[in-house]
Amino acid sequence: MSRFFRRLLLISSVSFGLILLGMTLFLPPAAAWLCPACYGFERIAPSVYLERDASEAETSRMLDMIGAAQARVETVLGPLQAEPDILICHSAQCDARLDGRGAWARAFGAVFILVSPPGRNVEILSHELAHIAIHRRIGPWAQMQNALPAWFDEGLAVILSRDMRYLTEAEDGTLGCLISSDGSLPELARDWRRRAGEEFATLYPMAACEVLGWLESYGGMDAVGPALALVRSGAPFPATE
Repeated sequence: MSRFFRRLLLISSVSFGLILLGMTLFLPPAAAWLCPACYGFERIAPSVYLERDASEAETSRMLDMIGAAQARVETVLGPLQAEPDILICHSAQCDARLDGRGAWARAFGAVFILVSPPGRNVEILSHELAHIAIHRRIGPWAQMQNALPAWFDEGLAVILSRDMRYLTEAEDGTLGCLISSDGSLPELARDWRRRAGEEFATLYPMAACEVLGWLESYGGMDAVGPALALVRSGAPFPATE
């Protein structure tokens, strides 16, 4: 190997190390995604990483739940194309090391999902996979521009996950409103994050109710795909009729 390539390799290694150190200090989830083994994860499937030393029963249970969650989302939004990476903590220490902040799970863009111990269930996994699918369909530019209302993003994720903390269900399986929207739902993702910590018990059911009304206005779930495609193209999100 020539001196030039040795220097290039050294510079690349040092640069990566500095980037990883910066992420370790300021954005631990991203650092864990870049180097799962560095944070105590081991791969149990091509895109699934579980905290090390989990039992075989826990490993099997998680894979089954991820499969069920993916099926819920794909029934409406179609195949995820490439599966996102999923990092799963089964201990409080793992969650704290990754700055969990009490969230049961978090989707980072359209790339990966971090799951805390309470989030290891089909509903929470479905909710975060729904975000991944939605974000991929509108594209990174529309997401950065907040072109899709936050209440629609969150409300649709609640509905696709069938999270009955925030919905009602009739005997025939039809979903209904738990709390009607009061018209104050956040449009911007940053405003949703700011309010959701303290107001989750009302924000999520109100968002789901608003989306149920949107679906009724536009003819059901078949309208979701075309609406997301419109947003991706740069057109405004179709308002409730």
